[in-house]
Amino acid sequence: MIGASLSCCAAVIDRAATVAPNGSLLRPYDNAWLFSARDPAGLVHPQGIWSDHVQYVTIDGRRLMERVQGMTYVTGLSLLSINVFDPASMRPVSSVQHRPDGSSISRKFSGTHVETTRVSRTGETPTIDNIDLPAETYDFYGGMWGLLLATMPIAQGQSGSFPSIDEDGDVPRTATYQVLGREWVSAGAHGKIRAWRISADRPEKYRMTFWLTQAPPYVIGLELVNAGDPRVLRFDMI
Repeated sequence: MIGASLSCCAAVIDRAATVAPNGSLLRPYDNAWLFSARDPAGLVHPQGIWSDHVQYVTIDGRRLMERVQGMTYVTGLSLLSINVFDPASMRPVSSVQHRPDGSSISRKFSGTHVETTRVSRTGETPTIDNIDLPAETYDFYGGMWGLLLATMPIAQGQSGSFPSIDEDGDVPRTATYQVLGREWVSAGAHGKIRAWRISADRPEKYRMTFWLTQAPPYVIGLELVNAGDPRVLRFDMI
């Protein structure tokens, strides 16, 4: 995941009802966030800029949506994530992540079938694995994160779960979320926006708190805590 590869903890929401997204509310947009890290002493350290571009594309006669995200770190390293998905069902068609260490992982989705291609470093021969999942999946951990959550049922106290696939391994993984409330937050040049605060955790890896709306640009902010990392990572709209 974008951030520290977004490999990061907390408790799963118990008994969350299985939910389905409503992609009809999505529209093309552009967005950008300042990525920073707050250390245990309270000092804030700039880490980079995260950009997000969503547009309609036509592939093999299908009208789809494409999400292109990029991270440029202050160190000069970069990360690229591209997701192609059906805007009505939010089901994934393909995804690719090029990571700062030169590795990449790309996937093609067809119903319950997933083909995963991995490259461990630039110039190496890729490995290809094929799996069949027990159910059709959403690509939450593969780059859709907050945007996918913005299309899920959202109301005070709402919680839900939906099938996804692990960001690295070829195994199914249930994603869960809980709506914690609604509050005014800074949206950079957009001023203050009233957004839903929603948690979505990956047990033993990371804890995410999103501030989301159901209108462009959808993802207003993100706070991320990685397991074993005392810092709090923040993504604030510019």
